[in-house]
Amino acid sequence: MSEKLVETTEKMVLRGNILRICEAAQPLGAELEVVLGALKREGWQASAEEIRRACGYLQGKGLLELEEIHNDVLGIRRTLAKITPLGTDVLDGNAAADGVQL
Repeated sequence: MSEKLVETTEKMVLRGNILRICEAAQPLGAELEVVLGALKREGWQASAEEIRRACGYLQGKGLLELEEIHNDVLGIRRTLAKITPLGTDVLDGNAAADGVQL
C-alpha cells in the first residue's frame, strides 16, 4: 500500500471522527480544542492545525459550520464546530460524502 494512500485514508477517517464528536456535542457544538482532546483520548496524534484543516474541509462540504466566538475584553477567542443536518445525514447513512470515511 502506498504512503499517499495511507495518508489519504487517515484524513478521511479523521474527518469521520470529527463529525461523530460534533454530533455528540449537539446542539452547542464543540470547541476545536475539545475536538482535539477527544481525538487524543481515542489515540489520534493529530495536531491542532490538522484539526483546523479537517474542519475547514468539512465546512466546505457543508457537513460542519465553524463559528468564531470572541470576547476582546477577556482576550478569549474560540472556534466552535457544529454539525449540520447534512453532516447528520452522512453519519446516519442517508447521504454520502466523498472524502469522509465512517
